[in-house]
Amino acid sequence: MKEIDKKYVKKIYCNVIIAVIIVLYFLILKANYENLMGTVINILTMIFLFASIYLFEKAYKKYNGSLVLSGIEILILSTYMLTIEHNIKKFDIDINQYFLIALYTFATYFILKSIIIYTIARKEIAQNYSDIREIIKKDKPSKKEAKKKNKEVEK
Repeated sequence: MKEIDKKYVKKIYCNVIIAVIIVLYFLILKANYENLMGTVINILTMIFLFASIYLFEKAYKKYNGSLVLSGIEILILSTYMLTIEHNIKKFDIDINQYFLIALYTFATYFILKSIIIYTIARKEIAQNYSDIREIIKKDKPSKKEAKKKNKEVEK
């Protein structure tokens, strides 16, 4: 059987790398939250917001759906980061639990996204591997038109 196309492998690796980066990002934030509270988190959030706006603009110019999806993902991440202090105070959540929830949620999302991309790639291989399309193209049934029978009335 054929191997997965390189474009799918690249997407899968990118998603796994993004998941690892986000896990490391939240682990660093979890470990250093008291030191980073406020300024650094706001700066990182603004960087993520600018990155998502840049991706939206680039996707609009190129009419590229995958860039829009990446922009939405970064926008959700930055919104999550922007609401950290408010959610912790309002819902009285422990900061460690809050970061672990975020870590597991984002990592699970990117891993599931990679699995879906892999499944789509395998499905494409199976469709290309099958020779049913060639058989159908060769043996197209001919369409016959219905003919009216002329009945002559004998007198």
